[in-house]
Amino acid sequence: MIEPHSGQNMVLQLNMGEGKSLVIILAAALVLANGEQLALTSQMFHLLIHRLVFYLLFSRSLQINQLGASVVQAILKECMCKCGILIMQPEHILSFKLLSIEKWPGDTMDIARELLQTQWWFHSHACDILDESDEILHIQNQLIYVISPQRPLEGSPTHWSTM
Repeated sequence: MIEPHSGQNMVLQLNMGEGKSLVIILAAALVLANGEQLALTSQMFHLLIHRLVFYLLFSRSLQINQLGASVVQAILKECMCKCGILIMQPEHILSFKLLSIEKWPGDTMDIARELLQTQWWFHSHACDILDESDEILHIQNQLIYVISPQRPLEGSPTHWSTM
């Protein structure tokens, strides 16, 4: 389960009551957080002994500058180096990804570049551990953000009044 023979992503389905949330996810996170990779989960652990737990909350409304973007990457690297476990909710991960896209046009390109570099590092060093993946990956839980200003749809409002 920790190192699939295929070397690719792996999904396991376990029955209820087999200790997924309390035992298996905790054990997997402890093994994966080895100083060479980052164990990422949205599961809250209260039973961790002698491990640092890092929480990273992120929102697109966050006003971040280049120093702040560098600090985020430094926190992630510190978490990995100290064999810590990162707890980050799926919506915060999506917000982090979308913020770099939002910062790309205009005078905030340096911030976007720093955030994209952090995303690349994150993608190559983090291992996601999902509990209840059917709920987390369901289409209802995807965030959709608009970047450009709001404008009316083509043919509106006469399109609706003629039908």
